Amino acid sequence: MGYLAEFWNSITDAVVGGTTYTIQFFQQIGNAVAGAVGNVFLDTLHAGYDFLFGLGWFIDAIVQLIVQLFKPLVFISDLLVKVIQALITAPPIENLYTVNFQALGFIQGFPLWSTLTAILYALILFIGILTAIKLAKL
Repeated sequence: MGYLAEFWNSITDAVVGGTTYTIQFFQQIGNAVAGAVGNVFLDTLHAGYDFLFGLGWFIDAIVQLIVQLFKPLVFISDLLVKVIQALITAPPIENLYTVNFQALGFIQGFPLWSTLTAILYALILFIGILTAIKLAKL
């Protein structure tokens, strides 16, 4: 045991100004002081935590605002880069005349597809002939 513990355990009572203070009185004062010091640290740490939490929220909000403000600029720059890359790079030769067989199978799945396409071609030809006749009359 250390000196302070021996001193604390040796106190049984004290008489000050005609008043007797027992060991329970000193223990209550010790507990009150320890509680007060603990509450000071607890309140200080709690206030510090609240401040840092609020500061973190504020910084996160500012970052999100900046991200949202730059989204249109990022979109436009990405679009321009992709368009320029598409204009500069030539497609590979083997991919020029490829057919998407899933789309072709979907289209050929319509009943009487060949008849429908023949009617559409004839309609386009008829509209072209009518347009030529109208233009010739002018």
